[in-house]
Amino acid sequence: MATTRTRKQKESAMKRPSKMSKASLGAAIVFLLAFPLASHTPAQTALVRFDFTGRVFSTFGVPGAGNSVSGYIIFNSSPPLTTRRGPHCARYSQSAPATFVFTTNGGFRLRQKLTSINILDKFENGTGDYYVFDADVGSTSGHFSRLTLTLSNNSNPFIPNISIPTTPPDFSAFQFHTVSFFGFNALVPTQRVHAIITSLTRHKLGRGVPSR
Repeated sequence: MATTRTRKQKESAMKRPSKMSKASLGAAIVFLLAFPLASHTPAQTALVRFDFTGRVFSTFGVPGAGNSVSGYIIFNSSPPLTTRRGPHCARYSQSAPATFVFTTNGGFRLRQKLTSINILDKFENGTGDYYVFDADVGSTSGHFSRLTLTLSNNSNPFIPNISIPTTPPDFSAFQFHTVSFFGFNALVPTQRVHAIITSLTRHKLGRGVPSR
C-alpha cells in the first residue's frame, strides 16, 4: 500500500509542472495578442480636430453662398515630414482620415481629404510666417478644388518653430486669418468663397473625432 501511495504521489507531482506550463503559455499568448493592440493606440490619439467659424467677405461663382461659414479640420499631429527647406520651413503630408469640412449658411458644403500642413516659422526670413492647412482635389491641369485655412503674418512674425500645433493658435494675433474655398479649371479661377475666421477651437470631445 505504501508503495502504491508513493507511486501516485510521484505521478501527481510530475503532472503539476505540466499544468503550470500550460497556464504560463496561456498568459504569454494573451500578452502577445494584447501587445499589438496597445501599440496602435498612439496612432489613434495623434488625430486632432479644430472647429472653425468665419464671416464671408468675398465670393465668386457660388450663387447664394451665404454670409457665414463653419466647419472643421481633422489632422494627424505627428505625420511624416514631406519637405523641409532648411530648419524653419516644412511641409507635412496628410492622408485619410484627415479631413477638411467647409459649410456656408447658404447651403454650400464641401468635404475633402486634408492633404498637407505647411509651416514657416519666424526665423526663416524674419519678416513673415504662416500655418497653412490645405485640402486639394483634382489636377492643376484640369478641375482643381482647394480648401485652405491660413494663419499668417507679413511682418512681426512670432511662430516659434515648425512643430504642428495641437492647441489652436490665437488666430486674432495674426495679420491674416482666413478659411476659403477656391475652384479652378486649368488654373483659371472659377469659384471662390473667402471668409475671415471668427473662432478656432479644439474639439471638446478630445479623443472623439466625429466626422459629421
